[in-house]
Amino acid sequence: MTSQVHVPTQTEDSSAGTPPEGGPVEGDLIRSEPLHDDKPVRRLDRVVIRFAGDSGDGMQLTGDRFTSETAGFGNDLSTLPNFPAEIRAPAGTLPGVSSFQLHFADHDILTPGDAPDVLVAMNPAALKANLGDVPRGAQVIVNTDEFTKRALAKVGYTADPVTDGSLEAYAVHPVPLTTLTVEALKDSGLARKDAERAKNMFALGLLSWLYHRPTEGTERFLRSKFAKRPEIAEANVAAFRAGWNYGETTEDFAVSYEVAPATAAFAPGRYRNISGNLALAYGLVAAAKQSGLPLFLGSYPITPASDILHELSKHKNFGVRTFQAEDEIAGIGAALGAAFGGSLGVTTTSGPGVALKSETIGLAVSLELPLLVVDIQRGGPSTGMPTKTEQADLLQAMYGRNGEAPVPIVAPATAGECFTAALEAARIALTYRTPVFLLSDGYLANGSSPGASPSRRSCPTCARSSRPSPTGRTGSSGPTCATRRRWRGRGRCPARPAWSTGSAGSRSRTASAASPTTRPTTSTWSVSARPRSTASPCPTWRSRTRAAGPGCWCWAGARPSGRSAPPCAGSGPPEAGSPRPTCGISTPSRPTSAGCWPATTGWWCRR
Repeated sequence: MTSQVHVPTQTEDSSAGTPPEGGPVEGDLIRSEPLHDDKPVRRLDRVVIRFAGDSGDGMQLTGDRFTSETAGFGNDLSTLPNFPAEIRAPAGTLPGVSSFQLHFADHDILTPGDAPDVLVAMNPAALKANLGDVPRGAQVIVNTDEFTKRALAKVGYTADPVTDGSLEAYAVHPVPLTTLTVEALKDSGLARKDAERAKNMFALGLLSWLYHRPTEGTERFLRSKFAKRPEIAEANVAAFRAGWNYGETTEDFAVSYEVAPATAAFAPGRYRNISGNLALAYGLVAAAKQSGLPLFLGSYPITPASDILHELSKHKNFGVRTFQAEDEIAGIGAALGAAFGGSLGVTTTSGPGVALKSETIGLAVSLELPLLVVDIQRGGPSTGMPTKTEQADLLQAMYGRNGEAPVPIVAPATAGECFTAALEAARIALTYRTPVFLLSDGYLANGSSPGASPSRRSCPTCARSSRPSPTGRTGSSGPTCATRRRWRGRGRCPARPAWSTGSAGSRSRTASAASPTTRPTTSTWSVSARPRSTASPCPTWRSRTRAAGPGCWCWAGARPSGRSAPPCAGSGPPEAGSPRPTCGISTPSRPTSAGCWPATTGWWCRR
């Protein structure tokens, strides 16, 4: 969801200064005016809403849609998804409660908030699990259809808290969400069980009316999400509209609320609501494009870092290669090998994985190879708690390696900053040829906030090193992570340019060749990673002739010995079965493409 922010002129209703962070109270009434004939509107500066229910009640989807519409409206926001570690805990139990908290305001905010001003509880377990965080006077919307004796007994209630007076300190709104949803969908043709699943959309419609959120985007989203099942899409849209109409017509909600766009918090531009992991993935792709290197991600799935692997696997069109390894050590080993071969190597993990990767990180420091280690922190020692957050890996990132192996550390402060943090980490890694830690955490990874849509001009260009050329001149010789292997040739070949690793199996010229009349005693080459497939990695045929003789053949795989330097050979490729050039060590087979044919340890290529 994107939104365009403009700077309006100051009006009488514009608040002077930025209000302090804290829950809105009745005294925060800025303006009261009737939106409809009989319902006034109260204008607030900030609101914290928490949706809570069972893992199967769709609270994450509900919160995500409310967040998207809030971002499109122009509010500053911060979110806190919270779901249980179990794949699916028993329905109606405290361990199975899933919640989504959203803090939005008309000014700059930095946190998802501590105390919710509105709690939407879909069952007794959600009420009991979250009531302790709700301040006195806050609004509590409960789905009374789920407050049965059996459901109350599951969580330890001896009486219905909605009717026994235990919630007198709160503004309670008992709403039969399930019954109203089924009634709204009675003509949809769905079974009752299927119709009940749309009660989260009814709750979303009610809250959208209560805080004047746009509705068109949610309806488009539902029709797109359930495009293959149009009857389900229309049922959800109908439930969403029914919730909106219920809020507009019921007397239980006598007042609606309005939170103005945060125009003073943002510079003019285009913004989008983005989660931390998504911003990190986009930042890594942008870093690879800005550096001119292919991106390689070697990763073992681990919560809460797996979303980066999922997202990057969708972007092969940008030259991204993802590798799901069998364990953490294999993941970083593959990433380090990719860095050695000329790619931008990245590995993602969480705290337990960092402990396993420490030896390879030390190796990257020793080899001076650029490598990005993305640590999405989670709580607890040992294997930890996958869905709980704790910023506890800083000391491990700083000192968790044997010997002296210092590593730079980059850490974003918000979900929107994850994009620029990825660019900065890549810039440091490529400029100074070192592994770099990028520390995020579960709150940033799963939460979201507005982020400015960057332009390519605003992204920094990752540095390229300046290294001596084969002729002794100083100039750019390709990306800093290009691997260079040098060997001394003793033949009578004309001078060759340096070749830098551009992509796997390809070579690009980065320095001009010396005069063809010279006969240097040293040839400098850069050998790229050996390709996995049988397709020829050799460059296009290039005619190399001298006044005194034809071109030369050289070995492009294993390093030749001192006595087998590349000699001058015939002007064309040897026929299949003919003697190999003396600079190689393997017997070639029939050519697989013009000018190149595979050997047991490498490729014969014409240079």
